[in-house]
Amino acid sequence: MNDNGIVVDFDQLESVLQTAVFEPLDHTLLNDTLPNPTAELIGIHLMDEAERHGVVLKSVQVWETPNASALVTR
Repeated sequence: MNDNGIVVDFDQLESVLQTAVFEPLDHTLLNDTLPNPTAELIGIHLMDEAERHGVVLKSVQVWETPNASALVTR
């Protein structure tokens, strides 16, 4: 937490996640990017990429359908 009581700057967080995590996967075939793109492994990949760029996430939820998702936590 900084002196202003802020844990994370959401604009900075969004920028890192957008450029380092989401854009590399956007409009790609996940089978060409990840060896086995299950919802669980996509969640792990997203967390790993975020951490590689200095963002540590506690959990990621990947939705496959409106009723089916995988929640990955660390």
